Amino acid sequence: MNILYELQKNIHAPKDKKNTFGNYNYRTAEGILAVAKSVMPEGVSIVLSDDVIEIGGHVFVKAKATLKSGSDVIAESFGFAGHPLDKKGMDFSQITGASSSYARKYALQGLFALDDSSADDGSDDPDVTNKHETDTRTKTASAKTYVHFSPAPAADGSGPKVASDKQKGMISILGKKLPPNVTAKIKADFKIMTIDQWNSMTSFTASKIIEALQNAEKSPQEHVLDDEIPY
Repeated sequence: MNILYELQKNIHAPKDKKNTFGNYNYRTAEGILAVAKSVMPEGVSIVLSDDVIEIGGHVFVKAKATLKSGSDVIAESFGFAGHPLDKKGMDFSQITGASSSYARKYALQGLFALDDSSADDGSDDPDVTNKHETDTRTKTASAKTYVHFSPAPAADGSGPKVASDKQKGMISILGKKLPPNVTAKIKADFKIMTIDQWNSMTSFTASKIIEALQNAEKSPQEHVLDDEIPY
């Protein structure tokens, strides 16, 4: 455990990669391993392995990062990534590789307790600088005003009118036509990220999400690999 403590204290893996489409920095499994190898003591090794599992009808890659000293296991950590059966611009082996890389990155981040403070002074992290919010303000400024408000009240006067099944169905149909990261970002912009938020979504918010998805569908999409999604 002293070995694990020393490694967690000394491994600093900054987000040294840049995604120009989403305008954020990210780290990779390869980058974490490069730093780890430079500080690991003699006789200590990292073993990475993958399993493909199914949960609730969805396929995931489950990665395991094992820290060993000789034949003794010091610590283990796991990471998971979705494994879609089809992804635009990628063949099946590339999809598997991207999912594996993403899952391994999270397993390594858990093993070495990496956080955003490891990115030098944190200046590269959008959550620290609030740069992400600034960069997307022109696209989402109005979203903050209608996430929890609808100009169309319910017929019984009990509050804002909730989204109809037709609106939710349209969101699902449009969302499936776009890369998952684009759909997820639009939903996150409107704070529709949980089942409760989805169920209580107002009709006005739903109409704005539909509008945003339609605009995104008309715009050319730059492909983003799974391991380029921010931590």
